[in-house]
Amino acid sequence: MVNNVRTFVAAKESQDTYDKLFGADQVHSAEEFDQAIAARLAANYKQEADYRLSKDVRDYLVEKAAIQLPDAFLKRWLLHINEGKFTAEQIEAEYPAFAADFRWQIVRDYLMGKYGLKIEDKDLHEAAEAYVAYQYAMYGMGNVPQELIRGAAENVMKDENQMRRVTESVEEQKVIAAVKDVISLASKKISVEKFRELK
Repeated sequence: MVNNVRTFVAAKESQDTYDKLFGADQVHSAEEFDQAIAARLAANYKQEADYRLSKDVRDYLVEKAAIQLPDAFLKRWLLHINEGKFTAEQIEAEYPAFAADFRWQIVRDYLMGKYGLKIEDKDLHEAAEAYVAYQYAMYGMGNVPQELIRGAAENVMKDENQMRRVTESVEEQKVIAAVKDVISLASKKISVEKFRELK
């Protein structure tokens, strides 16, 4: 039984459309619309490039640290603490990802201490709000009122699992920022296609 049928049509170019896409009274003409789209694309590409740089720095640091893990012991430990939830085969399949994350956690904790990095409540609140805003944006909701984001962020901060991810994200951002301050970076322009091909 069909309950709903939706059809999508192109939006008409109007102030109402501009307001829905960019917020009230931000864009007023086709020219400003093109500029706003270009700015949004540039911000997205910068975010992707920053993410890629963070990943490359992280991979480099973990490789340089060359941390040896007691793999057999850790697999037995994982099986023990997850008894009844995962089989030995599942643990074996997931172990490489666990080991990579664990190595990065060790390196990250070391660098947090080396650079005297601290996480403040303000950092966690901002990260939780950014996380919520990103979630809304994934569903095409880019102009969510700040009070709604703030309320949803409070819920995130009450959830232990989500809060652990937020805390790890803040730690990673602080460590990567500290490392970027002490290394030399060379900027290079490449096409979107070449960027997507990077391993």
